Amino acid sequence: MAKYHFYNNLTNENELIQTKVRYLADYFDFLANNLGAFQFPSFENHKSLFNKINFQLINYTEHSSSYIQHYLKHQLFSKNDYLLKKHYQRIFIVIDELRSKAYVEAEKRQELINNILLSISNLDKTMFKKVAEEIVIVVQCEKDLHQHNHKEILEYCALIMITEFAYENFPIDFLKRVFEKVLTNNVVLKKDEVVTDAPLPEVLVFERDNLKDEPEKYYELVQSYLENRNLQQQLEGLYHLFKHAKKTFRFLFKLNNVGSKEAIKIAYKGTLITSTAKFYLQKNPNNKEYLEFFSTKHQLYLETEVIAANEKSAKFSALRKANDSLLYINDYFEKNAVINDRDYIICQNKKCTRIRPSLTGLFKDSVAKFNKSHDTKNLGKIDTIPANLVNHRDIIYLLANSDSYPDQKLNHYWRYLEGFFNSGADVIERLPIILSNLSLNYTTWSYCALLHENLYKMYQEGIRGEDLGWTEQDFFKNLNANFFTKELLKTYNQHIKHPYLNRTINKYLKTKISSHHNNLINYYRGILKEAYEQRNFIQHSGVYHSNAVFKVLLQLPNMVFDFRRLMIKQAIKGEVELEGILLKLTVQPKKLQKAIKKQTTVEQY
Repeated sequence: MAKYHFYNNLTNENELIQTKVRYLADYFDFLANNLGAFQFPSFENHKSLFNKINFQLINYTEHSSSYIQHYLKHQLFSKNDYLLKKHYQRIFIVIDELRSKAYVEAEKRQELINNILLSISNLDKTMFKKVAEEIVIVVQCEKDLHQHNHKEILEYCALIMITEFAYENFPIDFLKRVFEKVLTNNVVLKKDEVVTDAPLPEVLVFERDNLKDEPEKYYELVQSYLENRNLQQQLEGLYHLFKHAKKTFRFLFKLNNVGSKEAIKIAYKGTLITSTAKFYLQKNPNNKEYLEFFSTKHQLYLETEVIAANEKSAKFSALRKANDSLLYINDYFEKNAVINDRDYIICQNKKCTRIRPSLTGLFKDSVAKFNKSHDTKNLGKIDTIPANLVNHRDIIYLLANSDSYPDQKLNHYWRYLEGFFNSGADVIERLPIILSNLSLNYTTWSYCALLHENLYKMYQEGIRGEDLGWTEQDFFKNLNANFFTKELLKTYNQHIKHPYLNRTINKYLKTKISSHHNNLINYYRGILKEAYEQRNFIQHSGVYHSNAVFKVLLQLPNMVFDFRRLMIKQAIKGEVELEGILLKLTVQPKKLQKAIKKQTTVEQY
């Protein structure tokens, strides 16, 4: 029987190294698939926290100090922080000045902004590389996974890295394959182009351009590097992957409601409105569908270029940039031009492709289900203040779900919530209690899901009941479980040996239910505090911190969904007073009250 049941079965002839790399890869995957989830650490690193603090200092208001002190409480800014103690001692001086609230004075505030910008610049240049070096040190150490704080250091490093990847909009599918990419030796020469998933060091990245007319020679260089690199060079690939994975995308959009019979060009803030598109016409001269894009007479196009980690985030950035420019252009020329974002040209690596919309189907079964009992079907028959409020505010909820701009999405969600409470502060105070009463068992479900996914992968690899200490009947019963319970979690945790999940789940099960409840309240309150921070900037200043909004939106939609569901349920019951509903929802369930009184653990609850 295997000592551990890892999800990632990366191999190395040295068993100590293999175990550590598998542990790191698994934890990295857990974080990537559960960004912002309660059971995992809040994904931040020193650079992201400094960026948020600096945003507050630059856009300083009477409320800024509260948010700055909130970020300073993060454990990454503690005196015992591993990376700061070892590599960035001078940053503690900046942290101490912030804690002393020296920023209250305008002159000192500007000095702090400058010092933080220097710290951010230093971290941007060196942090990821130093973290990769720390991973190499742990993996190459002759002591095993359970010694020298190896598990804790690997988890710490993974969190810092995943934060960098996530805040740079690397997609989840990319993050899931990070270690597969880092450790692969595969490279092919395809149509005079060297193709490999492996991240290459800077010298080879630059050599690609020098040898663009000699692809065979470049192929030999890459192949030789991949075949001869050592473990340290492989793991340093984490840094190369982050540094060189971004690409340049060029977009060409059609403009509706405007045209020109003359050849024109209007350049504004990184965008170009033009009546000619010779560059694009030359790319696919034999593709009729592609060429049809340019067939409209007097058509105007908007062209822009962005750097991004993937096509999805590139399109969003390009549209944001294009729409911002078009607002100004429309105002100046008194036009009403609109970007057609459903049919456009995208170019990357000299290859241009036309992207067109495709029809998606509706089916009788889903339509029948909707007509029979959609969320608010029965509310229209009830004439009470709560029922009417839920009905009237639902349009805001639906706007939030459909808006493609994250700042406006967050703003709509907050407007929806605030309509049920006395103020933004009241949302932050009371909603976490309501949600924590509802979600006490969510963590059990989440851990079950992680272990079940691991079990299913083991099944695909040929592992059966006897390998895990189960009868075949029990093995398939647990493999095909369609409802996750605490008993099933305990069974999984006993038979599936995983050094991170076993340790974390054992700790969770032994936690007092009162502590678990309070931890949930603090978790939800932290999200809402940061949501309110960004909502105020959006509403009152027209600015927002994109990474902060991204982090909030990982969980806020789920929180609003749960609250809306509760409000609909209470309104259908015929409750006539809104405040009565809120009071009812904030009271701890009797079962929870008894468990807290008896100091019951999660396992006993």
